[in-house]
Amino acid sequence: MLPGRDPALLATAPAPVLAAARNMIELQALLSANIAAGCLVSMMTDLITKHLLANMSVITDQKPFVNLITDMKRDESPLLSPVRMQEARALGEKLARLRMARRLRQADAAVRAGLARSTASLIEKGDLSRTQAQILRYLEAIAPGVTLLALLQETDPSLLALSARELTQRVRPLSKDELQKLDF
Repeated sequence: MLPGRDPALLATAPAPVLAAARNMIELQALLSANIAAGCLVSMMTDLITKHLLANMSVITDQKPFVNLITDMKRDESPLLSPVRMQEARALGEKLARLRMARRLRQADAAVRAGLARSTASLIEKGDLSRTQAQILRYLEAIAPGVTLLALLQETDPSLLALSARELTQRVRPLSKDELQKLDF
């Protein structure tokens, strides 16, 4: 065990740091066996610890990685015609309607699909950078067993029920006089 080190901290340390700590313990044992001055051993231990922790720490500067990921994303909108872009938005709107017809929250559907809620939001907006796999997983999370074709044709019973609920209905039927007034 490292002198003056918290065992709970060591239990959560990454594997490379633990391996370096074990090597340091072995080095300390070797030095203390060969050198009688305990002062030198503790100084060496502190120097080695500082060096290892400085060189084996977690990456703190993530800017190069963020830039690399950002550079990998492509904007597909210039490659598609306006008609295809409208179709992508229509697909997203149909997914959103199906989710609302099934009375699911966007966050719950996203969790079921293994997506972030922001990704689910982008899918429902018809974002072109979403993959086909993400869209199909989202559809399966909302309505298991419903095909993409059934979604596009809006044959799902929950969508039909939503359409019926959205229709404006009168509370009472119109009388003959009211119908005659409306007749032009």
